[in-house]
Amino acid sequence: MYTLTVKADGIREVQLQLDALTQGIPPHQVNAAVAPMVGDLTRHHLYDLADARHRDNVGVNFYAHAADSVKYVDLDNGAEVRIDWAGIAQRYYGGDIKAVNYSYLWIPVDPESEGKTAGSFHGLVAIVNKMTNRGVGIMPGPDPKTGKPSVKYGHVLFALVPELHQDPDPSVLPTDAEYSESVGTAIDDLLFTLNDLAGGAR
Repeated sequence: MYTLTVKADGIREVQLQLDALTQGIPPHQVNAAVAPMVGDLTRHHLYDLADARHRDNVGVNFYAHAADSVKYVDLDNGAEVRIDWAGIAQRYYGGDIKAVNYSYLWIPVDPESEGKTAGSFHGLVAIVNKMTNRGVGIMPGPDPKTGKPSVKYGHVLFALVPELHQDPDPSVLPTDAEYSESVGTAIDDLLFTLNDLAGGAR
């Protein structure tokens, strides 16, 4: 899960813009305008990533599910956007991923295993080098002579590692400049609406 809060302890440039543009406007009106705008920006950005990065052979479209999970909330002192999808913060911030419930992480390395777990394959064999503490998950293939399954004639579906490091990927989210522009558009729309209502009242 990832949470972005547009307020004083969030994106400084966006907060400065909010302060400059919203003098005299009740905070709840500002929040109600900004929250859906930055939420939609985040959602559409993730849908664009889903179109660009998803591979047809992978069952789960990670970024599409992340986009579907986007929620926004009006706060007393800002607007909050939340992405309730496991792994999104890991991709954004990066960091070390360690095996928890098992001895190794099973990393798909073949189109056949992309988007699947080791449990999806019956008969998968793990071969680990005790010196390096790394290995492979092999699906045995038929021995040409006997026809029986043999690791020698199999193919590697997974790499087995106790941990791996993932580099940060800031492109998972819109840039601060894009968020700032989105906030500005929301405020412009709000000001136009308020001015229009004030003119109508006269």
